[in-house]
Amino acid sequence: MATSASSKSANGSVHITVLGLGEAGSLIAADLVAAGAAVVVFDPADVPTPEGAERGPDAGTSVKNADLVLAVTPPARAPAALADALDSLGAGTVYADLSTGSPKMKRGLALTAERKNVLFADVALLSSIPGVGLRARALASGSGAERYVAVMDPLGADVTDCGPEAGRAASRKYLRAVMLRGFGTVAVEALNAGHAADDVEWLWANMNDEINAGGDNWLAETVARLGPFARRRRREMDSCALYFDELDLDPVMTRSTLEMLRRIEADGLPTIPAPPD
Repeated sequence: MATSASSKSANGSVHITVLGLGEAGSLIAADLVAAGAAVVVFDPADVPTPEGAERGPDAGTSVKNADLVLAVTPPARAPAALADALDSLGAGTVYADLSTGSPKMKRGLALTAERKNVLFADVALLSSIPGVGLRARALASGSGAERYVAVMDPLGADVTDCGPEAGRAASRKYLRAVMLRGFGTVAVEALNAGHAADDVEWLWANMNDEINAGGDNWLAETVARLGPFARRRRREMDSCALYFDELDLDPVMTRSTLEMLRRIEADGLPTIPAPPD
């Protein structure tokens, strides 16, 4: 049975408020209901209320008596969402910001929350929510991270506590995005070239074969080979850029690769961490 917007559930279920009913917030709220939590939701927009959740009339009313508040908003809205809820949060409540805001923004939110004796959790989602919902891989940091994990883990969340420093989770999300999004956009540029050269099927199969045959050390070995061969790789990529002219394509990512190879040639490689045990 759903809880009211201002009281604990009669059966003692954990009381969680979700602020923001976009795609991610709606799916997470629905999964929390299915997992047995008493869920209150609020969104100022005229969007559907997940089945089994109670809709609060405003942010302040919705967070009263909550054990945990999940703010699932765009980063530009995150400070206002906290401000709207802050005066109604009880001391020791965990306020978790799930936005994609910067580490600096998360640290600012943490300071604001902690001045009111509210615990703050900087939560970084590492997986897309559609298809996995509450089970999306996530990191949590900040004064409320340990409590956040303790509440969410039994409900089915896949979240790792990465320490008491707010902003650490956001930082790790950003750091991994440099490689993952960069790798994806490089692959798109290669695919565009493959289509233009009428050889995309071979290219796609070859790229997959290279990655799958690399084993556990593929990433480290790929990076390490750039050091001693930076000049040779740069000349190769110069030729690739010229080939893009023949294909009538703009080699955006290839030009970036050329610049990074120039810097590696001048400055060397950063230290590559040892593989985990």
